[in-house]
Amino acid sequence: LLYATGGYSQAELENSPKGFRGGPFGSQTDSRYDGWFVGAGAETRLGSNWFGRLEYRYAEYDAERSSVFNNAGAFRSNYESDLTVQTVRASILYKLGGPGMTPAPVQAASAHSPAFGWTGLYLGAGGGYGVYASENTFAGVAPLNPIESGGKGGFATVVAGYDQQFADRFVAGVFADYDFTDIKGDYTHYSPTFDAFSVGTLKQTSAWAIGGRLGFLVTPATLLYGTGGYTQADFGSVGMQRHVTNGPQFFPVQPGATFKGWFAGAGVETQLAANWSARFEYRYAEYDTERLAVPMLPTAIVETADLKPTVQTVRAALTYKFNVGSAVVAKY
Repeated sequence: LLYATGGYSQAELENSPKGFRGGPFGSQTDSRYDGWFVGAGAETRLGSNWFGRLEYRYAEYDAERSSVFNNAGAFRSNYESDLTVQTVRASILYKLGGPGMTPAPVQAASAHSPAFGWTGLYLGAGGGYGVYASENTFAGVAPLNPIESGGKGGFATVVAGYDQQFADRFVAGVFADYDFTDIKGDYTHYSPTFDAFSVGTLKQTSAWAIGGRLGFLVTPATLLYGTGGYTQADFGSVGMQRHVTNGPQFFPVQPGATFKGWFAGAGVETQLAANWSARFEYRYAEYDTERLAVPMLPTAIVETADLKPTVQTVRAALTYKFNVGSAVVAKY
């Protein structure tokens, strides 16, 4: 079963602020947010009344006001914040007995009894949604706390690979894919030279990955799998605006960079008809830290920042498999 979902959601946040220069900042009231969610997922029967489910969900909440107090407990200010939350969840379900709960025989002609196996070369295309989080540490300056920035957006992807079915119910394969991404968000940079912050937009422009996957056929047509491998992502340059109190404005440009790292994930794929199949997958990627030089225009001062991104994506793709042989006969 491929499905969409949506509804009402409520979330509570416990705030634990910390001072940027390492000391405590005081306290901040917790917040409760009301909002809505939408999502998509896949569910498959594992056996008898047991089912497995993999689901992605996006939730957006109304703005709420919080109060900030200093170390002595005196009120300092109010501020409003918006909240979005994205989750990927896996569940095992037991459905209570009733009419229609008895699984149909595997031999019966249905969409769950494919005429083709899983071995062969394939090509595919699709798209998805992703979020990144970047931890920005200003090199050579201590004991400043890292500043975390984030972004979100969609992407299109193309994939090519090869699968081999073996031992009746197992499938192993290798693949490579390339993502055309538009994942972006606000980025904050701190200048220890001028004791000032600057803001801009950090965007992931592309990413590629090469890896493998290993899966188990819960039915002849449905594969649950894990995946992992090597990945690279390109983040573009960031044009920033900085205003120094009682001083001039600066417009430094942080250069773009290519980040190297690893990824791991899980997914479900089901055969639709003949050589066609659809897959739904969650992926987590973590990249190495890169040190970037940030010129402080119009001065000749150059500062450095260490940037370490992580990216999470949910992707769906339609694939066509070439030269697929007959299905491996197995007892399910």
